[in-house]
Amino acid sequence: MKPCRSVQGTSAHSLMMTRLAGIFLAFLLPFLSIAQGGSELLRTKADALFTEQRFAEAMPLYSQLVSLSPADRDLNYRFGTTLLFVGEDKEKAIGHLKFATESPAIAPAAWYWLGRAYHLNYRFAEALTAYQRYRGVADKKTLTELPADAFEDQCRNGQKLLSKLKEITVRSKVGLPARQGRPDLLQQLWQGR
Repeated sequence: MKPCRSVQGTSAHSLMMTRLAGIFLAFLLPFLSIAQGGSELLRTKADALFTEQRFAEAMPLYSQLVSLSPADRDLNYRFGTTLLFVGEDKEKAIGHLKFATESPAIAPAAWYWLGRAYHLNYRFAEALTAYQRYRGVADKKTLTELPADAFEDQCRNGQKLLSKLKEITVRSKVGLPARQGRPDLLQQLWQGR
């Protein structure tokens, strides 16, 4: 005959595991709420810096916030905007701003900054489209604060210049000899010699 397992032993074990899980959650819950409060405090500070247009200081805060909430379109808009003012990689800003502008509820300024991101990356046709969309959704106050007229003109000029580019190939590179105590040609021309 096989020995029988006690049903009471199994339920006592599961009761003990349930209690341990409850105790663990009781200790963990305050830390989770502190972390949530910390991200809210971080968001408040980042938004204040953004409002003051202190984009370089706000960028690392928004970077952290976007990593915690990558689906938040407003955070992506603000992070993308700050990226235009910090660092060399302006292309990265396009991804965040493009994602943000997929929401119809996003601030109209997001379209302006998307236009600037395209503009700074020599993507003039896309920049013009973003600027035009910005004009369509922004109110007069926003249009006054962030005027796009000059940037639209620059994009049109950039398109003209890029359309006339020719491919140039350097066959041989010849350097000028080092100056040996004689004035260079440009200096002589300026002095009228």
